[in-house]
Amino acid sequence: MIDQPTNKANQPTTGSDAPRTQRFRPRFSGPRLAADEAERQGRVARLAWAAFGGRDDAIAFLNDHHGDLGGRPIDLAIESEASCAAVERAIAEYGTTS
Repeated sequence: MIDQPTNKANQPTTGSDAPRTQRFRPRFSGPRLAADEAERQGRVARLAWAAFGGRDDAIAFLNDHHGDLGGRPIDLAIESEASCAAVERAIAEYGTTS
């Protein structure tokens, strides 16, 4: 009798032959915001949404670099309470001129 080569790809895997997988993995592995940073981010996002009358204009404002603020408003809002207050003032100013 001649031994036939076996094709492992077509055989079920058992025990130690099974590929190792990670059963429980985190949904998000990036850096997390602190509670106060997340609160400021949400506050300016809601304020921009209301001031600009919708999603697209608010997102554009928050993500574009603004020279008078010295950076992206969403990043500045996260940075500190003082920077967040400056962003809130800018939103109020830009919102009334739009």
